[in-house]
Amino acid sequence: MAIKKNIADLPILRHYDKILVVLVLIVLLVSLVFLILANMAHETNKASFAQDIETLKPSSKPVEPIGMAPYEHAAKLLAKPFVVSSLKQYEANFLTPEYRQTCASADCRKPIPEVETCPFCGEKQDQKPVLTGPTAGVIPDEIKTALGLDIRDASVEHQDLAGDGFTVIEKYHWAQNLKMDDKATAAFIKDPKTHPPYTTKLQVQEFRGKKLPLIFTAVNKMPDGNRLTFSWLGPVPRAQTYWVKEGQPIEKDGSEKTGYTAGQLEEKFEERDGPAGKVRVDVSTVTITRNADNKKIELRIGEKEINTDVEAVLVFLIDNSELTLLERQEFKLRDETYRVVSVNESGKVVVVEDTVTGQQTTVTDKLQAFKKEP
Repeated sequence: MAIKKNIADLPILRHYDKILVVLVLIVLLVSLVFLILANMAHETNKASFAQDIETLKPSSKPVEPIGMAPYEHAAKLLAKPFVVSSLKQYEANFLTPEYRQTCASADCRKPIPEVETCPFCGEKQDQKPVLTGPTAGVIPDEIKTALGLDIRDASVEHQDLAGDGFTVIEKYHWAQNLKMDDKATAAFIKDPKTHPPYTTKLQVQEFRGKKLPLIFTAVNKMPDGNRLTFSWLGPVPRAQTYWVKEGQPIEKDGSEKTGYTAGQLEEKFEERDGPAGKVRVDVSTVTITRNADNKKIELRIGEKEINTDVEAVLVFLIDNSELTLLERQEFKLRDETYRVVSVNESGKVVVVEDTVTGQQTTVTDKLQAFKKEP
């Protein structure tokens, strides 16, 4: 006969409360271990963060200033590169400018390889060969050698070798603009008679109005026509009063000439306010003609200091002399004659022309650039 058990008699059901307590204790123990480990990790992170913060704080020690000695040394080397004293003693590399041998003949001095006879002049290299350093400046070695200049010295390019007022570098650039070869360039630089136009050494200093020293002072009506009175205040001729008729030259007995001719009188009057009321003022005008160029100038009676022209004051940079010039006026620079073509006061430009060649030069307040822009 089978025995039928009651489900309540199973061990897991009889002791479930104890099992539940054990499980709860296990969970609490695991939680406690997790909390302890988490706290330890937190403290570690906190200490690491504090250390990082400390590293960000500035140092209490004073910062030493940057030493300029290395930079100054580098600047000196850029200005004057180091050159080895002998190729026999040192191996020159791409960081060290090489010395080169030139012909021992004083009349040649061209760069040559280590040979017994110069391939250019045929001179035997019995003497001790001359060692030259790298090229300094702009002008090629061949031209400097032909001019008898030191190829290692850039300052020689700024000498006035020919005594014509132009430096070697200025004449070199001018020759390059004219597309001369090396031989023609050397001859151009050396010859004092060949040089850029002297007008390239002109510079505008200022513009100013030229005042007319002639004043129209009075008019007398005569039976044979109006007699006009003019006063001349200029130094040449001396201060003088002239009485002339319309259409006559303003002069005395053909000797003391002003260079102007009187024109026709135009009578004008204006009503103006005066202390006692309205007054009638004579503002008559006469147009005079400058004999040199037939320029017409209107003079009003009693009006002084009229600007008739614009004078350009130029500086000749070779000797720093000043030239005060008017439009169409001729002038000389050393042995060359030029003419003023135009004076543009607003543009600060004066155009001058060589009377022989017709070549024109624009003069401004800036220095003349001898080298054309590429």
